[in-house]
Amino acid sequence: MNEKELADKFKQLYIDFDVYEEVYDCDMIVDMGVLRVAVEVKKQFSFKVMEQALRSKRYANMSYVAVPKTRRSTYHFPKMICKKYHKWNSAGSNSTDKVWTDFQYTVHLIEKHLKLHDGSAKYSSLFEHIDHHYSSNSSFTQCIRRYINKGILSQFYIDKGVIYLKFYSD
Repeated sequence: MNEKELADKFKQLYIDFDVYEEVYDCDMIVDMGVLRVAVEVKKQFSFKVMEQALRSKRYANMSYVAVPKTRRSTYHFPKMICKKYHKWNSAGSNSTDKVWTDFQYTVHLIEKHLKLHDGSAKYSSLFEHIDHHYSSNSSFTQCIRRYINKGILSQFYIDKGVIYLKFYSD
């Protein structure tokens, strides 16, 4: 599989969004409205592609590296490096630019999920559908419930095991 074929496969994940190829020295930019994602598509993982992904953070809120998984490859090292970088990079910022925190992105995904399901969903099913930044599904559901109850996430409410998006309209 060449890089173009890999990019076309990855592009299918973002079919609902505007996708631009070869922009700002990035292989792909996905415009999700308030969120912009840069994607570097390569045939194999390397420090060079990591450097490209780091540079592309100038143009996007998030930066991904897309590489195919092969039968012989081990992904322990790339996963470890990317996870450590991501935790370091997303530890919080007081800057005034429009960079989202992991928490803000998780909340965005919850809102998107609820909108796709007519403004409500079974609360216990959230972790099955939301790619969150919490260390476990139980901490995810407990924290979100606590933030809703404290009014931090005032756009949601929970009633009888169902989470609702306030003021939802088609």
